[in-house]
Amino acid sequence: MRQNVIPVPVGSKVADERTTEQLLPFTYTISAFRRSGSFGSRGLTVQYKQQVGNVTFTCKACQSVSAQALSTHCPILGEHQAAPYPASRPPSDSYISITYSFTSNESLRDQYQRFSSPFLRVGLLLEDLDSFAADVASRHLGGLPHGMTVVTAAIERVAFTSAGSQAKLLQRQSIVTAVTAVPAAASGKSSTAGFVAGSNDTCSSGCACNVCSSSPAAELSNIPDMPLSICNDLHVAGQVCWAGRSSMEVLLELSTATPPPKGKATGAANSNTGGSSQQAAELQMRWAPRALAHFVMVLRPRQDAPLSTVGLGHVPKVVPSTAQEQQHYDTAAERADMYRAKRANKSVLSGQQPTPDEVSLLYHLAEEQLLRQTQQREEHERSSTSGMVHRPVTLTPVPISQTEQSHLAIMHRQDRNNANNIFGGHLLRLAAELAYSTAVLHAGRHCEAVALGDVTFRQPVPIGCVLEFKAKVVYTSGNLMRVTVVATKHQQLLERPLELHASVTNDFTFVLAAVGSYSLRAVAPNSLREALQYVAAHRQHLADGYQAPELLQQQGMEHVLVG
Repeated sequence: MRQNVIPVPVGSKVADERTTEQLLPFTYTISAFRRSGSFGSRGLTVQYKQQVGNVTFTCKACQSVSAQALSTHCPILGEHQAAPYPASRPPSDSYISITYSFTSNESLRDQYQRFSSPFLRVGLLLEDLDSFAADVASRHLGGLPHGMTVVTAAIERVAFTSAGSQAKLLQRQSIVTAVTAVPAAASGKSSTAGFVAGSNDTCSSGCACNVCSSSPAAELSNIPDMPLSICNDLHVAGQVCWAGRSSMEVLLELSTATPPPKGKATGAANSNTGGSSQQAAELQMRWAPRALAHFVMVLRPRQDAPLSTVGLGHVPKVVPSTAQEQQHYDTAAERADMYRAKRANKSVLSGQQPTPDEVSLLYHLAEEQLLRQTQQREEHERSSTSGMVHRPVTLTPVPISQTEQSHLAIMHRQDRNNANNIFGGHLLRLAAELAYSTAVLHAGRHCEAVALGDVTFRQPVPIGCVLEFKAKVVYTSGNLMRVTVVATKHQQLLERPLELHASVTNDFTFVLAAVGSYSLRAVAPNSLREALQYVAAHRQHLADGYQAPELLQQQGMEHVLVG
């Protein structure tokens, strides 16, 4: 049988509520602040691989090692804090997955539904992915060492493509991408594959969205190009694919549930389940890959922990056990080298110098701007002499600076991580929602997230500071646009108690698609800094090759999005 990018390891188990709390030290804690009810009651199923084998016991404080339980005196804590702490692990040892049963849990759908549409709140999903990546990293460590925590250092770009587009993308990367059968213990109801704008039929999940298609998808390439929705169960799986001295790369795979092709393997499923149609449907549920995400997590001392109790951080090495895991390991090692080189670069301007073609592009933009200014001046002179007002027929590009929107947010304690700082997922959600609002105001209609660009977390965001987000549209192509968001923290320093200190903590880039078949109004730079941003966005747009989902370009989709 063909495998997903992250296959379900042999011997995986479904976690009960108590085990879930232990498996998800970050997600479970944050969830307790915000949402009521257990994971099971909220429609969330957690699956994990039991870690077995010969391991040594290591004190998290003094790093004393023994093949048996430690019984000697700890010079730091007095009593050893021992836990299984192997020197190396295969990627599958850190495997954890969460299934969002949208099709069978109404409260879960209400929580993640965007407006009255059938589409998912991408910002809320990004928030979940960040804390989940920290949980996977903690699983690889065998638990957090005493006085240490895991923080997000960077995020590789995430493309929320359709299943068909994702299959082609993964094939270009030489990664196995086919769907697999879902274990019965972790699957939910069968749901439909996609949406058809203007349809009068309700989807099989009973969500009454009036845009779901009832025809199942037989292959990945046949699944409609559509955004993530609450009408399909969502599956998020993760494992550590590479590790350095203190950092780890966590690979996350997002998949959506699709029913099996009609008339295939139904008899076999019935024979395996004793003829139960419900169990047969569960066994035949398949996951279609939708997105891959790479989170760089770093093991660091907690700021609130006394230095005397901080254990030496030890990250087990990753030892791939399959050819696929080796490929993930090699590509992650290359990204780690590029990330280190990027951090070592002290240049004020990031990226490469403009190529001759990009210089020509800037020259063309400047020439068009001068031509428009000349035409406007001539039009003004004619209207002042004749008394008639002549309005331009064509829409002129909008200056990038005029698309800027801002948002101020107070960082509350309820959004903290294990290090008592604001956790990165909260920043991702706030940035994603501002990017969406900025895109909607520029487009004049609703938009859908297509991708998240590379993100680097420069500084921790403390509780109680004021975080300022500024977003602007820096590039458009067809009905796609790139929105950058810069986060700046304003905090009071001990050495300067009468003033606030401002420093940039994050730079985000989001790619969004506007609904409808007509193109967006273009943007144009009005300064040298904006010109460099425009060129960088143009270069990245050509390199990514993103396309707007076909579904969003159908007539009537704007009515679906507004409910």
